[in-house]
Amino acid sequence: MADWSEKHSNLEGKRCPGCGVPFQSEKEDQPGYVPPAVEEGEKVVCRRCFGLIHYGILSKAPLGDESLFRALKSASARVDGFLIVCDVSDPETLPRVLDVAGNEKPVLTVLNKADLLLRWMTPAQIEAHFVRRFGLHPGLTIALSARDGHCAKPLRELLQRTFPGEKAVLALGATNAGKSTLLSILSEDRRLSVSRLPGTTLGEVTLRTPWGLTLLDYPGFKLSNPFLAQLCPQCLVAAVPRKRLFAKGFELHPGMSYMFGGLGWIRVLDCGSRGWVKMNAFVPEDIPLHRTKAGKERELLDRHSGDLFRFPCRACWDALKADMKEPGFSIRVAEGEDLVFPALGWVSVQTGEAELEVVAPEGCAPLVRSWLVDLRKAGHRFPRKRR
Repeated sequence: MADWSEKHSNLEGKRCPGCGVPFQSEKEDQPGYVPPAVEEGEKVVCRRCFGLIHYGILSKAPLGDESLFRALKSASARVDGFLIVCDVSDPETLPRVLDVAGNEKPVLTVLNKADLLLRWMTPAQIEAHFVRRFGLHPGLTIALSARDGHCAKPLRELLQRTFPGEKAVLALGATNAGKSTLLSILSEDRRLSVSRLPGTTLGEVTLRTPWGLTLLDYPGFKLSNPFLAQLCPQCLVAAVPRKRLFAKGFELHPGMSYMFGGLGWIRVLDCGSRGWVKMNAFVPEDIPLHRTKAGKERELLDRHSGDLFRFPCRACWDALKADMKEPGFSIRVAEGEDLVFPALGWVSVQTGEAELEVVAPEGCAPLVRSWLVDLRKAGHRFPRKRR
């Protein structure tokens, strides 16, 4: 039988068009693997991408921001500008991505997954919020959803105005922001691997649009996502919103706890003279929410992980619970503020204020920001039906 170099001479030095990893035939458990028996051709992708595209098989791969930053520094010098893709439900990653792009070349920002917020905000309101908060260029910022079949036209027109002629643009964003989905739509290249699993793209992928624009796609930044190394592929996918954010209102008193599945919980230590605080949780639809007495969280998870608490799975909870250090850290939140759990969701304080104890896995550092969604302006009322 002919060896790899003889049979796949046209693949040597090339990258998988699905994930961007160089082809190889020596390590079956590593990205880029192509079995020696596979015939070369334009549609050849690595085994990992083949399983993802044809069978929906999810498999994690090594991710590292430091090596990615080095690669992007070199790529940045070769392009005429940047296309930044931000998940509107996870905006805290945007400043770090903007730092990579700098301000010497044009930066077009796509606020992707806008459909997650359309229950409370219009696209124009989303754009205005991000422009005001992050100092984005109002004429180079667009809110849309890659799932919307009509999103390509306005984005294409904006790209053509911003980068006329045969220019090259580098796409940047955090994991699962939707870069690859958008680039696949713009280039009409369906070989690009797309999934809800963070970290699908692993190397440089070069695409070309029908009108002559060159698009460079790289892996997304891990940034503040503490769960990539800790959760199995199925749980990582469950933590990504599918069609909408689930929103639920609740009231807490001192001594009560509110759980976000097995990935963290908040305990109310003090609510001041009011004695209670009203909050709303915004999380992916697969994240179970549960109110209980403070101190009962681990007992509930040990007993009901996999049924009442379907997320994370039993294996992930058993691996995570050692990292759930107690006591947690104390943080104060007030009306008009969100307490953000990176890569998971947030709770907003609607009435009152509270001193909270936050228990979360090591590496997960919740932060406080001003409201992303102002329910008073949205005029939205939450249903009383319990989840």
